[in-house]
Amino acid sequence: MVDLPELPFIDTVMTTIEFYGLDTRLPVAQAKTLIESICGLLDEMPSHAHVGLGERKRNRGPRFGMLDKAIAKGDFDEYTYFKGVNYFQKGNVRDCSLAVGVSEIVRNREFEIHFKRVREKPVDVGALLDEVLERASPQYGILYDLTVREGPRWFARGIWSSGMPDPLGRASGEFRHEYLFGKRFTDGYFRDVFKWSYLSRSHLDRIIEGMRFQDWVEEPAKKTRWLWKSNTRGRLSLLNNGCAVWTLAAVEAAEVRQRMLAAGLLMVKH
Repeated sequence: MVDLPELPFIDTVMTTIEFYGLDTRLPVAQAKTLIESICGLLDEMPSHAHVGLGERKRNRGPRFGMLDKAIAKGDFDEYTYFKGVNYFQKGNVRDCSLAVGVSEIVRNREFEIHFKRVREKPVDVGALLDEVLERASPQYGILYDLTVREGPRWFARGIWSSGMPDPLGRASGEFRHEYLFGKRFTDGYFRDVFKWSYLSRSHLDRIIEGMRFQDWVEEPAKKTRWLWKSNTRGRLSLLNNGCAVWTLAAVEAAEVRQRMLAAGLLMVKH
């Protein structure tokens, strides 16, 4: 068994972009095009990813193969749906550079991208979002930075991995409980407050402190006084599909989170 703390890349900081609630299963051709487009924008092939190989007759569970090998061969006709990503595969541990894929988990379809935060060329997150929106309509999306040790993919799933500090692990587990047992992004719930979020119309229309969330975020920018400007609640960039990207600075996040928590908008409460 590999001792993960001894791996040279275990403390590499990964940036994750996670899209929850894809509106439909992506046909293999679209999934192939989307993944290759993302790899093209990042100018890199995935180090690890899994892809579904249809269903077994007995338990109808997916079989798996390495996505990078499939792309290299250009052989996708036999693949049904992409089935998720992993950083490690037993007996074949490599430097995790890029992982990308589509997951099918019961009723929850997700698209995830994991890449090293420190890169020679900055990543255009807007371009990545455009590629996703061309082929799917996610309900919600978030961006965060975690080390490989902390388990970025486990966090996306709401799993408390052994490498997570206790506060992070509790927050991850609480999201999983809330998400699986009732709360939905389609009802305008936010997982938590992140520095970048993709919001659907249901989020923008949620009521907080007597006003729509969209208006609540934009309100401080409209209130100015002589030689003084009120604290902001981040910046909303409206998109052509009626959704929006919400970006938030670290200095703004604490107060915004408390007020959203008081309004009952967040799944994670601790």
